[in-house]
Amino acid sequence: MYCELHTRSAFSFLSSGSQPQRLAERAAELNIKTVALIDRDTVAGAVRFHFEAREQGITPIIGAELTMEDGSLLPLVPMTLAGYQNLSRLITTIKLRHRKGEHFATRKDIEEHSSSLLCFTGGADGFLHRGIKNGNGIADLAWLNYVFEKRLYVELQRHHLRHEEAINQSLIGLAHKLRLPYFASNGVYYADHHDRELFDVFTCIKKSHEHLRRRKIAQ
Repeated sequence: MYCELHTRSAFSFLSSGSQPQRLAERAAELNIKTVALIDRDTVAGAVRFHFEAREQGITPIIGAELTMEDGSLLPLVPMTLAGYQNLSRLITTIKLRHRKGEHFATRKDIEEHSSSLLCFTGGADGFLHRGIKNGNGIADLAWLNYVFEKRLYVELQRHHLRHEEAINQSLIGLAHKLRLPYFASNGVYYADHHDRELFDVFTCIKKSHEHLRRRKIAQ
């Protein structure tokens, strides 16, 4: 049975068109029994998502994807209460250290707070994708594997984007080389086509495009 292990809610500023509750409702409509909410640099939507998911008979998973120094994202998911505390400390640390909107996590931050956290490699804006594009894929994956030994999962997404299939083949090849597990996700940004319109507007704002000229330029 398919589980969606990477969704974003409206708490990921300008990066989703759906409230956490609506994501849980839609998952129930699709008979998806487990859903992970992984918002950008925050767990602010966790409570709303958790209660609605439980109400809908869905197992909720809470995580966050942290902005790295190069602007890429690193999804982290707590395994235990200690892991959730580590994730919360990470988010607090990077937000206190930088001005609003300019925060990022360093490799040292990740290394110091990695205990009891699962790591996914993420989608097109993920840390490993950036590494592959820059020719550092094997080195970046080796570092993640060192930090998150036996807690690292290579994530594959397919949105029919340019060069996506080549990236996915590279990801699979790297996973085989380091004997790492991999999984498929949709990298969900919205619950249904109604929320897609709002997401398009947010994407235009983020990328400084005019609304009336917008195209489907979502990441």
